[in-house]
Amino acid sequence: MTKIPLTIILLTNRVDERFEQALASAQCAADVLVVANHVEDAVQPLHTQYDFQILTWDEPITDFSLVRNTALTHAKYDWVLFLDSDEVIDPASLAELTQLVTTPTAAAYGIRRCDVFLGKELEYGEAGNQLVVRLGKRTALKFSGTVHEVADVAGLVKPSSIKILHYSHPSIHEFISKVALYADQVATERAAKPISFKRLLFELIVYPPAKFIYGLIFQGGLVDGWHGVVYAACMSLHSTLVRIYLYEKVFIKHS
Repeated sequence: MTKIPLTIILLTNRVDERFEQALASAQCAADVLVVANHVEDAVQPLHTQYDFQILTWDEPITDFSLVRNTALTHAKYDWVLFLDSDEVIDPASLAELTQLVTTPTAAAYGIRRCDVFLGKELEYGEAGNQLVVRLGKRTALKFSGTVHEVADVAGLVKPSSIKILHYSHPSIHEFISKVALYADQVATERAAKPISFKRLLFELIVYPPAKFIYGLIFQGGLVDGWHGVVYAACMSLHSTLVRIYLYEKVFIKHS
């Protein structure tokens, strides 16, 4: 198979079946960079099956933009694609991926990210067909935000039909655990900025139910059936926990 002339950057803090699926999917690229967070020893044996280089990240990741921006400096090719350790590239997208990299008409491209939740590919709601900037020229990309980071692009951004399947939550229990983890990280980031108690109380009362209704009705989560309802409920829980954790960090003084 002819390799696509780009670097795929793959971040991981675990080595499991989902990571191996992501690594196998990344083999379409001529260069694969695995950013290994505390799992270098577990990643090394996979060299017998896959081609990749390793960037070791020993510190706990509290700023994902810093990790992504650092990884960009280690890419061997001008074009890069970021892939998470629970994502795979849809094989039907490889032809378009090759075309965009070899004959680009923009500095970066938005790609479709579809969640596969409890065995079902979600088509609606917050997770259905998200357009995210993951593919771009190495010199044109810079990420910002410590959590849920976004790409700031120096140049034109165009949409594409490239599709990535996201196998993030194999169980509701793991989904809720991740929701709590990310909520704490978001609350830590927000705690650095001033906020009044009245404002925080208003957000706690209004935002979580509004997020649930928005995901179900306005984003169409109900069309995905029970899977869409559960997903919207978990994301509403995330909104709730962010504000509860923020209250603890800002207004409760621990002895």
